Amino acid sequence: MQQRLQLSADMATRAMEQRLGSYDRLLVKLAEQMAGNADAGQQVFAQHAHALLSQDSLVGLQALSLTRAVTAEQHTDLARDSQAFEVSYVWPLIGNEALAGSNARQPAAAFHSLMQAWNSRQMSMSAPFRFLQLPDSPKGVVLRAPLWAAEEGGGGAAIGKSSGKPLGTLNARIRLGEFARGLVPANLYPQVAFKLVDLSPADPSPKAGGDHMRLTTPLSMLAGGAEILFTGSLWAEAETHPEFALIKPLERQIQVYDRIWSLQFKPALSTQRRFERYLPWLVLGLGLLAGLVLAAWVSGWWQSRWSWSRRLKFSAQARQESDARFHAMCEQAAMGVLELDIATRSVLKANQHFCQLLGYEAQEIHRRSVLELVMPEDQAHCAQLLEGLDLQQFQHNAGEFCLRSKEGAPVWVELNAFLTGRHESRRLQVLVQDISGRKRLEQMERLGHQQLRNLMQRLPVGLVMEDLDGRLVYWNEEFLRLAGHGGKPGVSTQQWWERMFPDAAERERVIQRWEAAKAQARRTLQLRQSERVDDVQAQWDELATEASACTVSAQTLMLSGVDGLRRPVAVSAVLQAEGCLMVLQDQSQRMAAEQEVRRLAFYDALTGLPNRRLLADRLQQALAVAQRKAHFGGVVLLD
Repeated sequence: MQQRLQLSADMATRAMEQRLGSYDRLLVKLAEQMAGNADAGQQVFAQHAHALLSQDSLVGLQALSLTRAVTAEQHTDLARDSQAFEVSYVWPLIGNEALAGSNARQPAAAFHSLMQAWNSRQMSMSAPFRFLQLPDSPKGVVLRAPLWAAEEGGGGAAIGKSSGKPLGTLNARIRLGEFARGLVPANLYPQVAFKLVDLSPADPSPKAGGDHMRLTTPLSMLAGGAEILFTGSLWAEAETHPEFALIKPLERQIQVYDRIWSLQFKPALSTQRRFERYLPWLVLGLGLLAGLVLAAWVSGWWQSRWSWSRRLKFSAQARQESDARFHAMCEQAAMGVLELDIATRSVLKANQHFCQLLGYEAQEIHRRSVLELVMPEDQAHCAQLLEGLDLQQFQHNAGEFCLRSKEGAPVWVELNAFLTGRHESRRLQVLVQDISGRKRLEQMERLGHQQLRNLMQRLPVGLVMEDLDGRLVYWNEEFLRLAGHGGKPGVSTQQWWERMFPDAAERERVIQRWEAAKAQARRTLQLRQSERVDDVQAQWDELATEASACTVSAQTLMLSGVDGLRRPVAVSAVLQAEGCLMVLQDQSQRMAAEQEVRRLAFYDALTGLPNRRLLADRLQQALAVAQRKAHFGGVVLLD
């Protein structure tokens, strides 16, 4: 314990000597630079100070200043034969504004060190005092170096050896709290409590820039004027304990220029007493605990090994039974089951259902590539499906393919492939489902749809399908002939109405009449649906009822066909769940026939002149008008 305490004390003493040496070197260099231009001003002083501090950092520095000697006339309150001083330059100026221009006589401890450096021509360290210009007024000291005018040969004078004119002192104000913090490393074990004490003034040694002297003066001889400079946190926490007060401190004394500082060290109570007192018992307890853990581990390992052997035996037996059940299930399955080799894609196993599906024997398929059983147009797709599983891009993959039976007939199947096993025992399992019946139904459905479309294209009436969003999704050729002016109809019904009726007023009337007819048909359909009867006989009547209810009555409109001619067209519609089917019928021939019948009824077929029937009709109309309006009429006959 004592050796570790001495090691901590030696490390802290060396660290303090290094920090004091950094201040020593900086003040000496600054004195050399300011010796020839002491009147250069605040800016030059700040530039020199900033340049030196950029090369070497100082722990706890508050301010650098230059104190110059001034004439007694500027300070009338001085005693006779007293030297007047004034702080001329300060860096940094921010936070130290109170120092600039002061007379340097307060506090007394700082002024005493100023006079000591002025008279002895040596560096001087002040007694501790408080920096009143800072918050909480922390303790600090001032390190002063005398400044002499440069000699005629050029260059600054060495401290203590110059015979030139004295100019003043260069000062470094040091905050003791930051200067002494960190001298004892916090990560040491055991932790060490530290305190720094200023014992008394000492005779300054005639040196500058050298190592600080270590003294061995007994503490009892110097304790009369001692003053605490810094108290560490561990020391402050433990000094109230009586046990801590009985511990004799380890002391290191160093001479800091004209002062004697004492570095005192004590082991912290928390680490010295508690931990080291119970350390043997703690080691014993940890040893017993480790022994118990080891014994428990050995016992558990032996029991687990015995249980593992039993589990392995039962697992092997269960695996054999599971494989037997799996193979029996595959043989009895209602779909084909294949087991493939991953590398060669060859068939290792095939159940009876797959062999019957393609008409092969099991020996004929064994070791044969599965791609040989696929139609040539599907071989690339099938290889891609199996390759995706081989590269572990998918855990499961499926697809529809056309296989080739033994007779060469196509057989449509759905393949579901997945990986089984681990590492060397990995296999591809493929489930084969026959979908030939479904494919035939799909083919028949496609043919039926195509035949229906062909039939609708050849109908003598125009058909167009409008979806629920108002878009035209299907139309036949007759629709284009009757109402396809401007090319194929646009994507919306509104655009088609605009092509048929360019006049906005007429288009608005036609659309309103058409939408009113559709709304009436929807209301009629909803009314019929609410009156449904839930018996079987009524369902057949309901189909006819709903078919008539969802029909929009025909309206004759003049539409423009693809040839640009306007012709009368009867437009009706059938409402459906997915939209509205519009039906267009050409009325031009019927209306022409009606006009011809009317002409033959009232005009002579040979001469084209009005006949007696037309004369009787016009006379009857004239008599009715004359009787209604109480007017006379006349008849003129020309031969």
